[in-house]
Amino acid sequence: MRTDADIRVLWLRPTVGTHISTRRERIQEGLIDRGVSVDIVNASGTDAAEAIRTALTGDYDLVVGTVRVGVYYGHLLSRLEGVPFVAEVTEPIDRVEADLPRPVFRFFRWYEWKVLARADACFFVEQRVLNRARQRGIDGYLARNSVWYERFADPDPAVVDRASEQLASISMDVSAPLAIYIGGFTKQQHIPEILDAARQCPRWEFLFLGEEGEHADLVEQAASSESNIHYGGVVPHEDVAGYLSFADVGFSLTHGERPLKLLEYGAAGLSVLGIPGKRQEFFSDEEIHFIEPTPEAIADALDTLRSEPESIPADGSALQRTAKENSWDSIAQQYYDVFRELLDR
Repeated sequence: MRTDADIRVLWLRPTVGTHISTRRERIQEGLIDRGVSVDIVNASGTDAAEAIRTALTGDYDLVVGTVRVGVYYGHLLSRLEGVPFVAEVTEPIDRVEADLPRPVFRFFRWYEWKVLARADACFFVEQRVLNRARQRGIDGYLARNSVWYERFADPDPAVVDRASEQLASISMDVSAPLAIYIGGFTKQQHIPEILDAARQCPRWEFLFLGEEGEHADLVEQAASSESNIHYGGVVPHEDVAGYLSFADVGFSLTHGERPLKLLEYGAAGLSVLGIPGKRQEFFSDEEIHFIEPTPEAIADALDTLRSEPESIPADGSALQRTAKENSWDSIAQQYYDVFRELLDR
């Protein structure tokens, strides 16, 4: 039986840029605290060759793969190396349907379910995807996105100071109410609608932190032409709490059950704007203010939050309590327990 200090994990994921936060790094922190070594390796496109080389030359005890490409490569490489394979499904395959030709999508959907059925263990971020898997005879573990609560509820003063200096450098009025968006500027995030709403809300400041995506240029252009729209670029995850300490509202206008930033906004005590739908099965109107993702609805919600905040139940307090109950440490423990079980067989 291996000791914890001996466990080496290779974690393959889709290639990402210098993102503010990814799920893998948060879980990695908790696993390192438990004495587990975790190498997170990008596996998309030209990074695939290096990922394969790393898997074949490294002395790993277990391979984890995140959808999509991390699962596909991870399963094959784990079998070549004769080690357990753990699949992580952060979103349903349906999310990429619009991006692929129909025959290609149908093949990947078929192949992904085949791989998940052959994995030694599966983690699912969304309950509805886990339910679909169980309907196909695939069991798994629900491991939702969580938060390191204290970092955001009570941020380090040095982190706040760094954020303050950066906000001053981009001429943001920190005395005005601030609405913030953090993440990729993709079509799923309704970035154009937020920008249009910003033009209707001159009393609000808007801060965008992130990179990449179809609407990245749109954000930078708006920041250069509108006095209340600001683009802060990419910041290290350890500095995010500092920026949130200045914010009043966070945007989470996607259809995911629990996006990465949602509980970070919550831990920081922000009011959060979200889209009605599946998320309402898991969060109440006291936790999230649900609106249609239109410029008019966004602007109206912000105007109400500024002028009549008591009329909106989602004042941040309920979501902050929820965030406190959902720690990355518990998620890391889930992964650790499964790793130990697989390696002790």
